[in-house]
Amino acid sequence: MTRPLLATGLLSLFSLCSLAIGCKEPAGAGPGVAASTPAPIASAPAETVFRGTYRAPWGDTVFTQAGKVVVARYPDGSLDCMATNATLDCSWKEGSGYGKARLTKQASGSIEGTWGNAADDHDGGKWIFVPK
Repeated sequence: MTRPLLATGLLSLFSLCSLAIGCKEPAGAGPGVAASTPAPIASAPAETVFRGTYRAPWGDTVFTQAGKVVVARYPDGSLDCMATNATLDCSWKEGSGYGKARLTKQASGSIEGTWGNAADDHDGGKWIFVPK
């Protein structure tokens, strides 16, 4: 038998033995051995929570959240947002006015960012929501 055929034959025999009952595992293999233990699955980062009542220049604002969708209601207006980590990309509507906002949850618990008119998210100025 030539070397390639011999090697193939030995690999086949080893494979059959590893499937058969009663074959011994090679030294260092088996339960509890680090090499045969699957790597732990990394946990996903915790989602930022945007819920609660906040004080803002336009009045008290109530934030609700369902997954990545965040809605905020304040006197005469609302924000419809999409959360990505600690940041909200929002569309606001107030009477006939509308625009965009980009807000970020701060370590202090406040939500801060800018708002703008129409497609702009910053030409209106700062927007700060302080937990109530």
